[in-house]
Amino acid sequence: GGWGQLYGDGAEGLLPPVHGVMLGRAAWHAPWEFRAVDTKVFGCAADPCAGKSRRDLVDEYVDYAENMRERFGPIKSPKDELYGWPSTTLLRPLLGLFHGEKGGKRFRDRLCNELRDQKIPIADAVERALEEIPLFVLNRAHLDSDSSW
Repeated sequence: GGWGQLYGDGAEGLLPPVHGVMLGRAAWHAPWEFRAVDTKVFGCAADPCAGKSRRDLVDEYVDYAENMRERFGPIKSPKDELYGWPSTTLLRPLLGLFHGEKGGKRFRDRLCNELRDQKIPIADAVERALEEIPLFVLNRAHLDSDSSW
């Protein structure tokens, strides 16, 4: 059921046009499955993920996470009433990126273990966890013609 049933191979056009879709937990558990959502669901002419590997997306996301951490800090400040961004919160979206792939569970476990030390830089924690992922998985690019979903 769910996403794969609605937008799997040959399912395009089965639903009437919609203004929004509730994805639920699927986006957390298997975000790579949504790599073509801009073109398949929203009709974008160019796929922003085309030619990018999971490694590329991880690098972009780590830059974002480090920026958020630097900008807001790792904890909430009652004095300034600013919400902080702990590493565990910032890196939660990466946990399912290798769902179903060789080394995916070891990646999740290692990333969670690395994050127990809140002082470790985000990039270092992610790099250490990526050691669990085979290079052919990490560097395989998403192509426009990729119809794996």
